[in-house]
Parts: sequence; C-alpha cells; structure tokens
Amino acid sequence: MPSLTSSQASKIMKHANFVWLKERAGRGEVLDATTVEMKLTVAIEETFPKQNRTTDGAIEQLATAAGADWGSFYVPDMIVVGEAHIDAAPQLKGTDKLLAKALRSVFAGTGGGRSSPDSSLEHIHIGGVANRNLVFDPASRVVLGIVDFHMESGMNKGQKKQVENVEGRLGGTTTKLQVRGNTVSGG
Repeated sequence: MPSLTSSQASKIMKHANFVWLKERAGRGEVLDATTVEMKLTVAIEETFPKQNRTTDGAIEQLATAAGADWGSFYVPDMIVVGEAHIDAAPQLKGTDKLLAKALRSVFAGTGGGRSSPDSSLEHIHIGGVANRNLVFDPASRVVLGIVDFHMESGMNKGQKKQVENVEGRLGGTTTKLQVRGNTVSGG
C-alpha cells in the first residue's frame, strides 16, 4: 500500500526536486541513494510543511515514480582514471562514496556540472549538497579542487578569493588519480 495518496504524490511531483530527479533518471544518469533521498525529502517537506509525511515508503514511492533507483549505492567494479591538479589531489584521495561518485562522473565524462559564477568551469554538488562542490574543467575533465560553500554570484570576498584560487589551478601541473569503488588513490 502506498504511503502517499495519488493526490499527495501528484502535488509532490510538481516540485522542482522531483522534476530534476525524473529528468536525470530519464537520461539514465546514476544517482546515489543519498541524493535521491535528500531531493525527495525536501520535495515532500516543502509541499507538505510540518505534516511529517517523509517516510521511507513515501521516498520509495516517489523514487519509483521518477524512475530512480533508491536504497543502494552504485559502486561499479571498474576503475576510472582521471587528472586532478596536484594541489587538489590530497583533498580528493581517500574513501568517500559521494566524492568517488562525483569524480567518477567527471573522469568518465558522464556527469554534467553546474556552471561556475563568472567562469567557463563547472562544479558538481558532491552528494547533492550545495555546500560541497567539486570544481572541474569540462573540456579537459581536470579536477581543480573542492570548495566547501555554495557557489553563487552573491559570495563574500573571501569565498570569491577561494574560488579564484581553485579555478586558478587550470593549466597547472596535474597528477593521475584512480577511482575504484568508493576509494580514490594515486597522485
């Protein structure tokens, strides 16, 4: 039995997060469970504020309606190799399933990013979180680093300086990194 009535589900399906999720699922993009859950939780809570309608059943119902897999992380067996600026490599290496997924999509050229303010570079919200951004050059697929705040035109001077420093790495010395499952190594 569904957690949401068809009327409730229809209202949520008009929310921007549901539309976003359905578009990406329709293109065959692989989204991790955390992103799916977060996007749908926000859609439910904003559509029905303070009504406690966010349940696993409701998320599963909406994820199924969007055509998105929910409940397990996608971890391919293959190894993906790519380039990162040498100064970015230390912050990228280690085991982090959400970061590994973002790097895999950049290195494989399968994930489109968001445009960066005043720049030709792009960024991906790691795990769907706007305050953790992987900055990269879409043309060369070189990763330049991570910025831990929302990248937007209204950033303060310190944030703008940090973005300039990361973006300034473009054309600099790079190193090879490999993503295997949830682990990033190399460099």
